[in-house]
Amino acid sequence: MPQTTAPLALGTLALTVLPAAALAQDCDPAQLFAEPVRIPAQAVDAATIVSADFNGDGITDIATEGNAGVGFVNVLLGDGAGGFGPPTAFATNQARPWGLSVGDVNGDGFVDIACGNVEGPDIAVLLGNGDGTFQDPIAVALAIPQSLETGLADFDGDGVLDLIASDFDNNRLWLLRGGGDGTFSGATPIPAGLLPSYFTIADTDGDGNLDLVVANDASDDVSIIRGNGRGQFFAQQRFGTGLNPHRPVVADVNADGVPDIVVGNFGSDSVSVLLGIDGLDYQPRVDYPVGDEPRHVRLADFTGDAVTDVIVTNARSDDASLLVGVGDGTFESEFRFAAADGPIDGAAFDADDNGAFDLVVVNRLSQDLTPLLNTCVPGLFITTQPQDAIADVGAAAVFEVQASGPEPIAYQWLFNGGEIPGATQATLDVASVGPLDMGFYSVRVEAGAESVVSDAARLAVFNPCPGDFDGDGTLTIFDFLAFQNAFSAGCP
Repeated sequence: MPQTTAPLALGTLALTVLPAAALAQDCDPAQLFAEPVRIPAQAVDAATIVSADFNGDGITDIATEGNAGVGFVNVLLGDGAGGFGPPTAFATNQARPWGLSVGDVNGDGFVDIACGNVEGPDIAVLLGNGDGTFQDPIAVALAIPQSLETGLADFDGDGVLDLIASDFDNNRLWLLRGGGDGTFSGATPIPAGLLPSYFTIADTDGDGNLDLVVANDASDDVSIIRGNGRGQFFAQQRFGTGLNPHRPVVADVNADGVPDIVVGNFGSDSVSVLLGIDGLDYQPRVDYPVGDEPRHVRLADFTGDAVTDVIVTNARSDDASLLVGVGDGTFESEFRFAAADGPIDGAAFDADDNGAFDLVVVNRLSQDLTPLLNTCVPGLFITTQPQDAIADVGAAAVFEVQASGPEPIAYQWLFNGGEIPGATQATLDVASVGPLDMGFYSVRVEAGAESVVSDAARLAVFNPCPGDFDGDGTLTIFDFLAFQNAFSAGCP
């Protein structure tokens, strides 16, 4: 499915990111995923898998397309523990549905689904009801022989999702403007390379406008088609890949602030990495060998070291290849993990809510799903430390900490090393401060058997009355005692 940074499109980010976490010392990439459990999914002729919260319970669900004489979309609701309920099929009224994307196309706050058609001229739009069910499909007419991919994003800045569809046989894509009610109109052609199959939506040049990165199956390259933010596109630029590239993905894999491109090559059993130079040009590709007939690439920090990794499903070798990122745009040799028969695509998200990215794979031949659950659970880690503060007498001071790790996470604030009663939230409000509040504030963070203490943040109190250390407006013996307390806390 296409990736996008548009705020109204759901579950379609170019790179999904969990908070940075400490890599477990015993995390072996070769043993990263547990043995997969096979879940029946009626994935007859499936091509893609998408993830989103379809029923509004805060747990990620999945959907995949299929064809058993009649086209349908299968929706499986997640249980938050790495499992999924039975599939529910929703008709698309298409000959052969292919290429799902998700987003809120009618502005009701519920996730909707768009689906291409590899044997017909129409796109199907299924409006979500917010409870995991969908309405009868809306047919969007598009006079093309077949569409392998759809994408939803706001290309013209009107706050409504538009629709992109690939036109495989005619070397182009089509943009249809969203009406805000689930309908689309006004098809505009966008020239691409030879036999454009799959594409990604992302801001490739950092100008704030959404662009297209298109995999061209017959010309063995990707087309970069930049948008102007008003629903128009500039002429394509082409950059070489391996043979028969599939869906590209965009992310900054070498942490230089410039987006890069990663794509799996079906015909050469490889993954190509194209490092961005300035947002307008790319270095020559570097290829990494993977399994047999790699299909769709996903990027995420699977190993929990805050470095982007690559994973790709291999349709003929019935497995997935993991390329562990080094951090400079290069990757280690592959690790292989078994799936089932004919893995086509995978959705990367935290399926079992343990803080680590998993991969849920859809298998075309065995017609099932295989969740690959990540065993490399990140440890407890403070991502944002409390900061020093200064406040006038009688004003308020606020300290805050952010932590990542296995849920639930508990907090206990400390003042000069001693516990503050009732201060058990991530934020500490010190109301109406006085000189006796001057000192050092830290927080003990706990998750499971782990415990870490933050850096100490210093609170300084400004008193407009020199010598009035206890803030009562007069000079008394207690001012001397308050001065002693402040001095012992580190105040000169």
